[in-house]
Amino acid sequence: MVKRIGNDKFYVYGYSTSKVCVIAEDGTARWKIKTTMGRCIGEITLEDGYIPHAAQINNDDITAKNYGDYAFAVDKAQHALTLLKEIFTPQDAVQIFTVAVILFVNGFTYMKNAKGLYEMSYLSSCFPGVRNCLQITATSS
Repeated sequence: MVKRIGNDKFYVYGYSTSKVCVIAEDGTARWKIKTTMGRCIGEITLEDGYIPHAAQINNDDITAKNYGDYAFAVDKAQHALTLLKEIFTPQDAVQIFTVAVILFVNGFTYMKNAKGLYEMSYLSSCFPGVRNCLQITATSS
């Protein structure tokens, strides 16, 4: 759920829906969908786009991983990964490749968001060793 604050700033909130039984005056029951707004999870600005709040993504909160775009990109770019491994160490090559795939799939994103995107994507299953490297990159930027 997005709320507009001012002309150029929006806040993004989590929300949930539930069905509620409503009884009409004539005694008939019908179901109504009730939306409940949750906590603020980020903001959107014209300059930066979506900015998640710090500590927004927690491994315990991830219930599904983005698969399609990432699997396609990884599959089609295997040759690039092979070339990177010829030039860099295998660990560095995989880290460069992973960040490149994140940027390819999501477009421009700040490096501080890369770890969260990595955790929610198919990449965390393919290349589990990159997790710690992204943590260092995110804290140093």
